[in-house]
Amino acid sequence: MNHAQRNPGSLRNYSAGTIRELRFISPSDATTRFGSGFQGGAIEVFLE
Repeated sequence: MNHAQRNPGSLRNYSAGTIRELRFISPSDATTRFGSGFQGGAIEVFLE
């Protein structure tokens, strides 16, 4: 992970052509991996 954004709107910063894969991280896994600020889960973005 390069860095975490807490705002889902930040996905607009990526061009569709640069995204290789998106993964949804469940709320329990996201809280374990990234801390208490991710109770709603997370979206992991993999770029080309």
